[in-house]
Amino acid sequence: MSDEILKKINTGLATVLSAIFPGLGQFYNGKLEKGFIFSIVGSIVFYFMYIVFITIIDPYYYEPPFDHFLVITVFYFIIWMYSIIDANKDSKKYDKLINQVY
Repeated sequence: MSDEILKKINTGLATVLSAIFPGLGQFYNGKLEKGFIFSIVGSIVFYFMYIVFITIIDPYYYEPPFDHFLVITVFYFIIWMYSIIDANKDSKKYDKLINQVY
């Protein structure tokens, strides 16, 4: 990475972006592969969470057990938290690299 890109990376911003949606902090850090993986997996799990939630509250749909919703929600929470932690760690690596260079 060039020095211009390294100077622009902010640890707090990367963490907040990943807190908004999984993968955004990785995109900000320049880790495009990780960003796509987190975004795609997060979107798919969020979609399933939405579908299961709709089937629970709408009486015209088949009502799955509430356990499905809890399992999917916990899985999404794990992906979301890992994305936040990963974005924070990657941005701190860049901070260390900047401090070594300057």
